[in-house]
Amino acid sequence: MGVVFGIYFATADTKTSISGNITNIYHDGRGGNNTAGSIMINGVVNGHNQNVSVKVTKDTQIFLKKGNDRQTVTFETLQVGQKVEIKITGSIIQTYPPQATALEILILE
Repeated sequence: MGVVFGIYFATADTKTSISGNITNIYHDGRGGNNTAGSIMINGVVNGHNQNVSVKVTKDTQIFLKKGNDRQTVTFETLQVGQKVEIKITGSIIQTYPPQATALEILILE
């Protein structure tokens, strides 16, 4: 018995984006590493509707959109049900569910 998986590669010039709603939030309680936690998104990735697990690092920039302004916020500001737009770094790993690492998260109001 084996495991089969593939990887979707984004080009270096293009930042893949994910837009959708947060369905789960996982806080990383281990401390001492670069991960703040992860969020599960139900949304659109490259034109396809799917759930994606998105790792949020301590380097991920998180913003709250207020009108035409963007306010810097923390991981703790994220809530289930919020609509977000996410720019990722690297590739989306096509596991189940697909996995990505956030470069920037924009919370839409």
